[in-house]
Amino acid sequence: MPKVSQEHLERRRQQILDAATDCFARQGFHATSMQDIFRASGLSAGAVYRYFPSKNSLIKAIAEKMMNEVLAPTIDAVSGQCPDPAGALASIAVLFEPSELRARTLPVTVQVWAESFRDPEMADLARDMIDHILKRLTQILPAGTPPEAARLIMAALQGFAIQSGILDDVTPELVAAASRAFAPPQREA
Repeated sequence: MPKVSQEHLERRRQQILDAATDCFARQGFHATSMQDIFRASGLSAGAVYRYFPSKNSLIKAIAEKMMNEVLAPTIDAVSGQCPDPAGALASIAVLFEPSELRARTLPVTVQVWAESFRDPEMADLARDMIDHILKRLTQILPAGTPPEAARLIMAALQGFAIQSGILDDVTPELVAAASRAFAPPQREA
């Protein structure tokens, strides 16, 4: 019997993650059944469970993928370019560009945060996500910036993520303009 390549296994895993992300973004965690994910992926229950033993393991894998492939690289891209906390928020406002992120990953991220109020496993996941983002944000802020500034940026990002699911006007330009509203006025020398 021929061995299955690592590349094939990774493509299959990604197929499942994509199907689950679409289902969760469209229907939410509670309304999405594993049957929905089997159908959306076009795979059998056994094939899906080979990679992910539970719905929570799928959610965790999706959240980790978002952190590693979307949020962290976006924050890292502006490293060294942020003159102040408001500038950092304005720089990472690109997260709110109309894209796959907005349509698929923001709804899943917001659901993880919401579920953390009732599910200890999701609370751990949300805490890990937030801690990871806070560490990244702290690293991109200028030396001497109080660590609380990273929390303020994180809170603003979370607020804009929630607003983007409710309002149609959350754009990178709006986030950048809002961040400038908190920037201290520049003194002339």
